[in-house]
Amino acid sequence: YYERVIDRQMSIEVGIGLLLPYYGYEFPGSISINQVISDPDGGYSIWIHPKYHFIKAQEGSYFGFQYRRRSYNENGSNIIYSDYTINFGFQLILGTRYIMDINWGLGYRYKQVPDGFLPWTEEFDKTSLVAPFGIRLGILF
Repeated sequence: YYERVIDRQMSIEVGIGLLLPYYGYEFPGSISINQVISDPDGGYSIWIHPKYHFIKAQEGSYFGFQYRRRSYNENGSNIIYSDYTINFGFQLILGTRYIMDINWGLGYRYKQVPDGFLPWTEEFDKTSLVAPFGIRLGILF
């Protein structure tokens, strides 16, 4: 992840990453009958999160609109999760070089699954509620 200050109260966070070839079920996904991913071969993730800070960019409380896309490869098929959430958080500068970000949100997830990938697709719910929570530590430079 990389966060850049745009002006006094705005910043944008972007991220990219590789998804490793294992998957830990998400809560409440561990109890869901609509669990899609079971044994992925890997994939990639992108993240865009513009933030409005109430006091000063990268300090104190903020809210933002987050888009997160994860593309998993499984059995030659591509399964995509797209999350659209409104997040609230708090950033705290620790010393002179470190930052801690705690955030939570609420939104929805859209699942794209290829035709024929699941035997029970007629019962498959493509959208679901998502409530992300995160704690990150970073370095200021």
